[in-house]
Amino acid sequence: MMPDGKASPILNSEISGCIRPIEITEPFSLPNGTCYRDIEEDIRKFNALSLQTTVAGLLHESALFLFRQFGWLTIQEIYLSRNPGKTPELIAKSRCRCGNIVTAPLRMLVDGSLNDCGCTTPLPKQEANKIIVYQSERPIRWTTTVDGIQWFGSRYIWFVTLTVGQRCFVRKYADTAKEALEIRRDAERQYFGRSIIDQYYEIMLAELEELEQIYVRRHPPEVPGISWDKTEKRWIARLWYRGKWILNKSFKTRKEAAKARYEAEVRYLGESTMPERYYV
Repeated sequence: MMPDGKASPILNSEISGCIRPIEITEPFSLPNGTCYRDIEEDIRKFNALSLQTTVAGLLHESALFLFRQFGWLTIQEIYLSRNPGKTPELIAKSRCRCGNIVTAPLRMLVDGSLNDCGCTTPLPKQEANKIIVYQSERPIRWTTTVDGIQWFGSRYIWFVTLTVGQRCFVRKYADTAKEALEIRRDAERQYFGRSIIDQYYEIMLAELEELEQIYVRRHPPEVPGISWDKTEKRWIARLWYRGKWILNKSFKTRKEAAKARYEAEVRYLGESTMPERYYV
């Protein structure tokens, strides 16, 4: 700060790296959890904050975009960054609905050119070099528009719940989108007497199947515990359970190894790690 209390101008030395974002106490949200936005108004606000002449002013005004949802991206942090010889630029660190973390220029989210991490739409080619996508290290869970149905990307399986008040009546895994939808529909019929899924069954099923296809295309499934031994030129199937190798054998074909892994999982774990169809 300058002696008279006013914020000093932005200096090159201040923005040669990244500056931590200014935290705000209350996240932006709507009562129903849905984000509606006026793109023209957001652009107007973004252009206004770009006129700020101090680091403090720029970051403080940019806080109005924190925790906002832009497509599938929800902004978690905003910071100032600049490459040598280039002008300062506001960078948004966001979490995609699929679980990935994305860092990209804030203006791309505001003007609508970036809506996800590339999991549903290709990244803009002209500015793809400015976008960094960090794959989620946690089990990926996609919440869908169908209440109580989630996609567990780490296991390539669906998870269905039905909670009424503080009590959970249904908690089941399903191998397919159709099975998941029918579990939820039957549960609603049982506890409420009817289900809205009856009215929108085909639409909901198409959405769930599309979501699964998108994930599988981007993350081709690999059976855990299956590997190729280059030296022996054979497939190895392994399963570690309670401090010892329950399965540690070699097979001529991948199919044989995958089958052995599947049978071992069911026998010792009670269920397979992924749906049976991924083991063949």
